[in-house]
Amino acid sequence: MRLRVEYAWINGSSILVPVFLIIWCAVAGFVGYIRYLAGDFTVPTICLIGITLGLYSAVTLTINKTIIFVSPERIEVSHEPMPWFGEQTLNVCDIQSITWKRRSTADGASYFRFWFNLADGRCVTIFPVVAVGKPDAALRAVKKVTDWLAPFRRIDITEL
Repeated sequence: MRLRVEYAWINGSSILVPVFLIIWCAVAGFVGYIRYLAGDFTVPTICLIGITLGLYSAVTLTINKTIIFVSPERIEVSHEPMPWFGEQTLNVCDIQSITWKRRSTADGASYFRFWFNLADGRCVTIFPVVAVGKPDAALRAVKKVTDWLAPFRRIDITEL
């Protein structure tokens, strides 16, 4: 008996980050190419590394999703289809609570951060990216997990 909860990182209203990363990569590529033509190989190498990381991040943000598998004993958090940081397997008995915090960007848009608070004092991020415009979907996903676990263990959700 397991629950599977999925959360897509980006939706149409939050596509600005990948678009910005692609534009940044184009500018870095142009600068690197100009420096390469001038005989400099250090700046083009740094630009190439930046372009690679920027494009990987843009693609990952666009297509990835967080998948949470829940059983009475364990919660597994994974990010697919492209590898990303923060994949975890946690024992349900170690989870004290789930905390979320609303933050605002410079233009006033809200985004949320979610994490597990563990008995040993560690905090483990649930969603590495909560798209602007989709915090309610992430909160519903977390609520689904706690509701499903309710017969086995009570886990409180708190807001900071």
